[in-house]
Amino acid sequence: MRHSVAPLLTLLLALTACGSTPETRWYLLEATGTPVAAADGPRIGIARLEVAEYLLAPQIQTREGANGLRRANFAQWAEPLDKGVARVLLLDLAAAVGTERVRLAPWPRDWVPERELMVRIQRLDAGPEGAQLVATWSVQDGARKTPARDRLAQISVPRSGSDGASVAADLSALLNELALRIAADIAAGAGDAAGASD
Repeated sequence: MRHSVAPLLTLLLALTACGSTPETRWYLLEATGTPVAAADGPRIGIARLEVAEYLLAPQIQTREGANGLRRANFAQWAEPLDKGVARVLLLDLAAAVGTERVRLAPWPRDWVPERELMVRIQRLDAGPEGAQLVATWSVQDGARKTPARDRLAQISVPRSGSDGASVAADLSALLNELALRIAADIAAGAGDAAGASD
């Protein structure tokens, strides 16, 4: 009798463990700006957008110490993170510039951007001290008549919580701030170009 009870108890314990497995939750980055329909806005082409390799895991990651990362098995991105970054940055940049005429490469041959943008996300994560983004970008006129202007942004925001939804919200806020800085850089470059042509 004792031998027949042991396998049954093992099976019951396994079923109980399976029943208590947390449900996986899926999260999206969210654009905070709404593009404005403006026929006379500048045409901006995002020619290249790169995201650091370590960020491309499907799990949401949080920073632990200077060099550590924790990946949450039950909190995951609903789309590849590089695709989400591209989607959100495009929308936030369009809103910041005040135009819908922002496209991600490849674009149609008959659509020629006035400004070409290249962005590399070096860091985009959240930790106990806050959420941080480090990115480099360059802006060049579409005709490539002027040298590209290289820029670096290091942005941080306080943590809004400790769950997956708060990480997604904090990283979205960082991307929005990056879009605002790129938009200001594009506007400054347009002003410089206008001044040089006067």
